[in-house]
Amino acid sequence: PLDFTTLEPQHYVDRVFDQAVDLGASDLYWLPGKTIYELRCRVNGVQQALDTLPVAYASQCVARIKVLANLLTYRTLIAQDGGVRGDATNSGREMRVAVMPTTHGERLTIRLLGHSDSVVKLDALGYSETVLDGVRAMLERPSGMLILTGPTGCGKTTTIYALIRALLDAQSDPASIITVEDPVEREIPEISQTQVSDAQEGWSYEGALRAALRQDVK
Repeated sequence: PLDFTTLEPQHYVDRVFDQAVDLGASDLYWLPGKTIYELRCRVNGVQQALDTLPVAYASQCVARIKVLANLLTYRTLIAQDGGVRGDATNSGREMRVAVMPTTHGERLTIRLLGHSDSVVKLDALGYSETVLDGVRAMLERPSGMLILTGPTGCGKTTTIYALIRALLDAQSDPASIITVEDPVEREIPEISQTQVSDAQEGWSYEGALRAALRQDVK
């Protein structure tokens, strides 16, 4: 067992991030209770327990994560969203951090984003050949809309990036593709990606879609 009286919070946070990466987790959860914080991660869509922490120590760790995500540590009664750069921790992974207040403390949900070279192929997603044949047929159509839905952590983003990769690989001519994302989780050099922010900052999904229509996208 860890000695929380001597282990610095920043070292514990790095340790948890490294553990999540080693497990292949897509998300980390810091869940406050009356006397303890429970840590969980999501692996292949399934949550599993990681650790439990004393509330006082966990609160210091939460403050450390908020600093990494450029959030206000003294604002504990409002929801906040931020991001952690890949070079800010030993894990090397960029992360999206969402904080919300609860009756027992701040709850954190951390999405571990993938690397730009981690876009997988459609064939590697585990879909049946029947599904893949249907998807490939849709990708060959000159126009239309494909709507992909599902719960958190089910693989929507991974599938969308795989579809983009399939479109790029199938084109003999240079492709003209624009994505509107919140946030951009993986960079694909051959396309244009834009990250929308809060509507109050003037760059919302609606504004980005209107702008994309003027960009002569095929």
